[in-house]
Amino acid sequence: MTNPCETDVMVLVGGLGTRLQSVVSDRPKALASINGRPFLHYLFRQIEEAGFHRVVLCTGFRGVQIEEALASQSGGLEFVFSREETPLGTAGALRLGLDRLRSSKVMVLNGDSFMDVDLRAFLHWYDTSPFDVGLVAASVADASRFGTLDMDEAGTILAFREKRGVPEQGCINAGIYILSKERLLDIPVGRAVSLEQDIFPEWSRQGAMGGYCARGSFIDIGTPESYSAASRFFEGKV
Repeated sequence: MTNPCETDVMVLVGGLGTRLQSVVSDRPKALASINGRPFLHYLFRQIEEAGFHRVVLCTGFRGVQIEEALASQSGGLEFVFSREETPLGTAGALRLGLDRLRSSKVMVLNGDSFMDVDLRAFLHWYDTSPFDVGLVAASVADASRFGTLDMDEAGTILAFREKRGVPEQGCINAGIYILSKERLLDIPVGRAVSLEQDIFPEWSRQGAMGGYCARGSFIDIGTPESYSAASRFFEGKV
């Protein structure tokens, strides 16, 4: 089994955060304050507790603020930065950061969502799975704000369904992935490419993607409503 300290983590923090700017206008949303701490603090704590060590931050919009905020941070994590000069989308940002990676596989986290999931267990699941790409699938009571996943009994992701706006239970993409470094080479270079819209549907058609089903609590802070709920969500989490 792979030791987490031998696997790099990439965190996507380059988004514009347009929907959140009415309440968080002076910083990138990854630095949005929750109970007196930036959102990234909670992600980093989860990453470090799982035993990972090296983190590549894929920055863009107001990326300098993220670099400055982390310059004086002490702790067990090593930070490396890959900054896009023009928006490249979630997949394009990963492709840009490819040359920053040292490990043969990489764990990827969205920088605006959090799920209570054992990242070490997810890594071990991936190591024993037949899939090139692993995705954490979160079971939520109300999937109306999200697209949902179709999976078979073996965990193969068959399709990504667009959000329907109907309150119903479903499995959603929790924004946490593991993939081989070689898979990043599938992503076109130098233009905006979306993981969710351009890359994942193709990989699922190839049968390359598997879902790791987890029932931990999940939140994203992409809207004013979800951001306001984050204080209670992270209450008690230091």
